[in-house]
Amino acid sequence: MIAFNKVDQVDSETLALTGQKYPEAVFISATQRLGLDTLRQRLLQVIDQPVEAISVTQGS
Repeated sequence: MIAFNKVDQVDSETLALTGQKYPEAVFISATQRLGLDTLRQRLLQVIDQPVEAISVTQGS
């Protein structure tokens, strides 16, 4: 997951271009409390995804 903070300090054109380059990203401003609900929802989605177990063996 990619999260960009301090979006309140960036102009709208930069945000739009960054959103096009990183469409999966979450854009937040912690001080302005922008995008925090979206971040929370995305984190819950990641946590709820099943984890695949792998077996690792040591070589001799």
